[in-house]
Amino acid sequence: MQLRFRYTKGYYKKQFKTARTRPGESQKSLVDKITMYLKRLVELSGLEMTVEGLIELFVKDSYFLSQSREIQVFLREAGKQSFNDMIKRCENYRKAHGIHGDEQIVYDKKRLNRGKKEEKMYQTVTNSKIMSLI
Repeated sequence: MQLRFRYTKGYYKKQFKTARTRPGESQKSLVDKITMYLKRLVELSGLEMTVEGLIELFVKDSYFLSQSREIQVFLREAGKQSFNDMIKRCENYRKAHGIHGDEQIVYDKKRLNRGKKEEKMYQTVTNSKIMSLI
């Protein structure tokens, strides 16, 4: 039922990170809500609510976000995996594709910026055409 309503690990992670006080909500209620989001996130991650479990959860998340989009997709395709398996898969991917440092992240940023420049150029051309019609 939780999957039907999209109450997944990603949902609870987003709620945990973006929780805010609603109008008329007490600070205690907000803290309770954030605590519930964290408990559900840990539970769905298959970890225990211990210091070691929380450290693994946060380090794994940070490690995942530090990778390029291409590697993130590759790791997601592998499904649920332990942190050590994730590291091994990432190392194997980097070796196979000749990625040694952050060059993949730099490449991704260049590709993203190139798309923005093309979009601006298109907007300029479109604005010029509109102005010529007036």
